[in-house]
Amino acid sequence: MAKKAENKTVNFAPVKVEATAERIVKQIISQISKGRLKVGSKLLPEKKLAEQFQASRPSVREAINTLKVLGLVSVRQGDGAYINGINHGALAEYFLILNTIGEFTLSEVSEARLVLEPIIGRLAAERATKEDLIDLKEVLKKTKLRIRSKENPSPKSIQFHRILANSCKNSLLSLILNSVLDVLVKQISKFSSDIKTNVDAYSLHEKVFEAISDRDAEAASKYIKQDIQVTHNNLERIAKTNGSIPGIWERQEKKKTSKL
Repeated sequence: MAKKAENKTVNFAPVKVEATAERIVKQIISQISKGRLKVGSKLLPEKKLAEQFQASRPSVREAINTLKVLGLVSVRQGDGAYINGINHGALAEYFLILNTIGEFTLSEVSEARLVLEPIIGRLAAERATKEDLIDLKEVLKKTKLRIRSKENPSPKSIQFHRILANSCKNSLLSLILNSVLDVLVKQISKFSSDIKTNVDAYSLHEKVFEAISDRDAEAASKYIKQDIQVTHNNLERIAKTNGSIPGIWERQEKKKTSKL
C-alpha cells in the first residue's frame, strides 16, 4: 500500500480586506490624476457620493478626511469638499531646504529641467486638452501684457511651465517638475531680469504653444530645450554683470561642470 503523501508546513500570510474608505480614496485620486476631477471643482455631497460608491456615509467621510490630510481636497464648512489637485508641497519643501543650504546650483536645476521638460512637452503635444490649450494661451497673453507694461513677467512664465506639466497628464512627472520649478523660483528671486531675458522667454513660449496646438511633439521638445538653455544663459549673463551670487555659481565652479 502506497504511503500517503504528507504536506510540508506552509505558512500563509493573513488575507487583508482593503477598507472601503481606501478604495474610495484610490478612485478619487485616479480621477484627479486623469484630469477628470479638475482643480477647484466641488465633489458631490456626502450622501450622493455614498450612493455612487455604494458605500456608507461614514466610509465616504473617512475617505474625504484622508484626502484632506494628503492635501488633495479642502473642506469648506457648510459648503463641501473641493479638489486641490496633486500636492507637490512636501517634495518641494524638501527641495527648498536643500537649496537653502547650498545643495543645488542653477546649472543643476537647468540640467534637471533639460531631462524632464522636453519629455513633458512631447507628452503635452499628444495629451493636452482644449482646456489646457486655453490656459496656456491665456497665460501667454498675460505675460505679453506684463512685458509691455514693464512689469516682471517671471511669475507668468513659471505658470506657463506649470500648466505645461499638468498638460502631460502624468502626475509623477508633474509632481517632480513643479518641485524643481519651486527651487528655480527661489533662485531667480536673487536676480533682476532684463528685457532680453523676458522677450526671449516669451518668444520661445509662443513657439512651444504653437507646437503643442499642432500636436507636434518633436517641435515642442525642441523649443522647450531652447527655452531652458536661453533662460539659463541669460541668467548667467546677468549674474556675471551684477557680480558673484553666493550659493548659485561657486559650487558649480569647484565641481568644474560643463556649460549647458
